[in-house]
Amino acid sequence: MVYPQAWGIALFSFGGSVIIAGIMLLVCQPVLGLFSALSPSTLALTEKFYWVFAGMLIIKSVPMSMIVGVLRAGGDIRFCLYQDIAAQWMIGIPVVAFAALVLKVPLEWVYALFAVEEIVKWLGSIYRVRSKVWIKNLVA
Repeated sequence: MVYPQAWGIALFSFGGSVIIAGIMLLVCQPVLGLFSALSPSTLALTEKFYWVFAGMLIIKSVPMSMIVGVLRAGGDIRFCLYQDIAAQWMIGIPVVAFAALVLKVPLEWVYALFAVEEIVKWLGSIYRVRSKVWIKNLVA
């Protein structure tokens, strides 16, 4: 019973994030138009960040719902902790720091590289949910 619900939560979260990101992109120009004092270069950079944020919203949706809503609720707290530490401190931050400090990639790409951490969490979370190891009777 709980296993299909876990996938339902993930699909609902993914679908909702796609809809919200789509709405965000539809209102991008009107929202940015509210800031008339921005210089053209700042406005262009802000628009790039806006698009990256909308994309990252979609990428973050599944790991967030799987880790916080499914795995932790199923009692798999230790896995969630280790996955967060590994994804952020061993993969995400080093990749972003290397890209920014060594490769000197443009700022919007540095921001977009924060999604690498979420992709690692995506893969780990899907693997863990499929394994069904996280399903524990917390009442007994």
